[in-house]
Amino acid sequence: MTNKPWALPGIDNRLPQARRFRDLCKQFAEDAGGIDRLSEAEKAQVRQAAMLTLRAEALQNAQVRGELVNGDEAIRLSSEIRRLLDNLKTRARKLEASQPDIRAYLASKTAGQSG
Repeated sequence: MTNKPWALPGIDNRLPQARRFRDLCKQFAEDAGGIDRLSEAEKAQVRQAAMLTLRAEALQNAQVRGELVNGDEAIRLSSEIRRLLDNLKTRARKLEASQPDIRAYLASKTAGQSG
């Protein structure tokens, strides 16, 4: 798992659904500031959001094919996905805000040298 953080144990990770799961995980992790900055709990949130997104996409596909879909399930999935991704993005914004702005840092160093 350490070498392939988004691979699912016991699953043929060559399956289209497994590839889509990994792609979603990678994108969600990137949106949250990068996998290297995520705690294990946050990685679990990324995996949960990806899994719920797969389920929501499956429901959307079924509905487009004209199949009956549980609307309540679709709404709940959508809300939960949004909540998980909002939490991850809020965390990423806080991380970004806590990082020093390189331009301001360089300007302060240059100003200090000229005086």
